Amino acid sequence: MGFRYGSYCEFICIECGGRLLGCDHSQSNNRIVARGESSHTRSMISINIVAIPTELAEAVCTTQKSPRYGHPVYTAIATGYGPCRHCLKAFRVGEEQLTLFTHDPFEGIESLPLPGPVFVHTNKCERYPEDAGYPQELLRYPSVLDAYAKGRRLLSETVATEGSQPEIIQRLFENPEVQYVHVRDKSAGCYDFRVERR
Repeated sequence: MGFRYGSYCEFICIECGGRLLGCDHSQSNNRIVARGESSHTRSMISINIVAIPTELAEAVCTTQKSPRYGHPVYTAIATGYGPCRHCLKAFRVGEEQLTLFTHDPFEGIESLPLPGPVFVHTNKCERYPEDAGYPQELLRYPSVLDAYAKGRRLLSETVATEGSQPEIIQRLFENPEVQYVHVRDKSAGCYDFRVERR
């Protein structure tokens, strides 16, 4: 009796509502239920991965200013993996040129801004497809997943270790209050991209 959701499986005790393995009633088979649909695979929630718009990336590199704020951009050879917020690929350290600028990841979806530094390739690159799922190249980098409700209300902040991001995002979207998830770099804390329900 149970259900399968990736590698995540949890049984709940009817007696106390606790997890089976940590519950005093774990020896009583008639006192447990599986959380979710018994004996079924939980359906996946379709998501979109939202990188910054192409128009924004091109404007930054053309004007050499941060859109909306007017701050001068900074261009240099990459010393870290990034990623580029447009193609969502890691920079080739010591080889590729990047441009740093100020960006508000809430622009267009919330009224209160929260700007911060982000990078894009200085040379033109292709925007990451919204329906391509979590970027495989970025799975190895630990991240912080911020789940927001409408009104930029932060519901949860979850640290995701290598490869766990897609499963955690699925669990976050099970909460109907969650409107979108911001993915941030665990080390630098900078915004990488947004995840939305499709």
